[in-house]
Amino acid sequence: MYLNGAPPTPTVADIAYGPDPAQRLDVWRPQGKGPFPIVLTVHGGAFLFGGKRGHDGLKQDIAALLSNGIAVASTNYRMWGEARFPAAAGDVTTAIAALRRKARLLDIDPGRVALWGKSTGANLALLAGLSEGRALIGAERIEPVAAIVAMYPPVRFDAMDDQLRNSPCGTKAATHGAGDSPESMWLGSPVSKREDLVAAASPISYVSASSPPVLLQAGGADCTVPHEQSEMLADALRKVGGKVHLDIVPDAQHIDPVFDKPGNLANVVRFL
Repeated sequence: MYLNGAPPTPTVADIAYGPDPAQRLDVWRPQGKGPFPIVLTVHGGAFLFGGKRGHDGLKQDIAALLSNGIAVASTNYRMWGEARFPAAAGDVTTAIAALRRKARLLDIDPGRVALWGKSTGANLALLAGLSEGRALIGAERIEPVAAIVAMYPPVRFDAMDDQLRNSPCGTKAATHGAGDSPESMWLGSPVSKREDLVAAASPISYVSASSPPVLLQAGGADCTVPHEQSEMLADALRKVGGKVHLDIVPDAQHIDPVFDKPGNLANVVRFL
């Protein structure tokens, strides 16, 4: 299913970056002469569903990037039904490394690779970009990325429920600590039982003064991933001298169409 319209046909489709059928990515190149900077997009979907051509706003995102001379890649990764944490985050780091190895063939600049994720895809993009694969078992070590765009990302699973309870969303929205929550299923253990896994799966654990620039965007009315998650990460980056820009859209909800409107996409392109 395509949300907000089907994306254009990729320039190069189903590039394998690993042996698993889920380890595939697509690339779209702009017109003109390269090598082009490239943004690797990472879809959301509760670590369980979604795909490289079917995530929210992809058609609009691709159009905005291509029209500004930026190539786009979109990757699949292994879901929690196939492999638990940290497999999906490791897949993203391996996809980045594969793009760089194929840079000449794809006519892209290996030194200008950025990441863009939404929701759980933003968690994975941040994990890959901030950790550079160092702390992700089985992940390929990568060189730093140029920038990260993270829209409404979960950054600390065990803090979300308290943040939701203390918001207008209330107790009914506070379900992330449950044993069958997407976060618990991905970790392979209830969030409340494994502080070590929660820390390892939290992008906030990997911030440093050398972290790439990060653009964080979240909705002030998000009752799925509270905007305080983005605020937590922004504060952590600022404390270590990292470069971060935080946008909280007051009335926006989770996966709100406002994030893929032309005005906001222009802001994303300017950041990149």
